[in-house]
Amino acid sequence: MDYEERRASSQSLNFNRLESGLKEKAGIDNINLDILKTLNLYNKDGYYNIAGELLADENNMSFSGIDIVKFGKDINQILYRETISKKSLLSQYDRAIEVFEQYYQYEEIEGYIRVKKELIPREAFREALANAIIHRVWDVNSHIQISMYEDRIEINSPGGVTGRYF
Repeated sequence: MDYEERRASSQSLNFNRLESGLKEKAGIDNINLDILKTLNLYNKDGYYNIAGELLADENNMSFSGIDIVKFGKDINQILYRETISKKSLLSQYDRAIEVFEQYYQYEEIEGYIRVKKELIPREAFREALANAIIHRVWDVNSHIQISMYEDRIEINSPGGVTGRYF
């Protein structure tokens, strides 16, 4: 049995963030046990598994998180730091994208219009973040680490993907 298939520590889980995403992307009105079983978040034996807990709005999994640090001119200058944990992986992902946009996107006026510019391509970051979440080893007691520099971003995922992106 894979780690994610084991019984969740809490059996009182809510999936509002997941339900919102499924409404938007798949046209599903409400989450029910059949949908949760289809997504392999609820075991046929009648319990939520760890995969379900990871996607629940809140969880008690202290190691399921993302540490984000934005450095200044060097690693001794920390401009911003945030740890996102005990929330749905979807909420963690969304928040990491928000932080990325805050530091790596800006608007520039060209003539009479404002043009959105990126210091690092958003889609490259989004893909690297998704891969770090999907391919991490969940029974390793560590957060995904995102280190943001002036000229690059580094993502380290426990037991999984490590990348450097310019």
